[in-house]
Amino acid sequence: MRSAPAGVRDAAALVEAFGYWPSFHDAEVHRIELHRGRTGRAPSATLVLHVFDHDGAVDEKGYWQRRVSVVAVLSFDDIKDLRLAGFGKQNVIDALAIDPQAADRHAVTISPSY
Repeated sequence: MRSAPAGVRDAAALVEAFGYWPSFHDAEVHRIELHRGRTGRAPSATLVLHVFDHDGAVDEKGYWQRRVSVVAVLSFDDIKDLRLAGFGKQNVIDALAIDPQAADRHAVTISPSY
């Protein structure tokens, strides 16, 4: 099972819901809020996603039966570089990776599903 990336505050809430740190595969981005920051403060962003997992079983209509389904709110502070492309009507992602870069810095990559 996957553990939460080091240095991610409140990661335990998602680990508790899923039993592990989710891959965010097939999660859907519902909202992105960009905050320019106040005087002397760096920009920040808030990402709202519907994250779920299934146990491999399907219902009578052929849909995955969800084992866990949550709306997660991820906040990113002190943003140094942000690139946003392809945001549209439905924003299903393949994965969300959080990679430590330095003691208090992370690189976050959201891979599109299509």
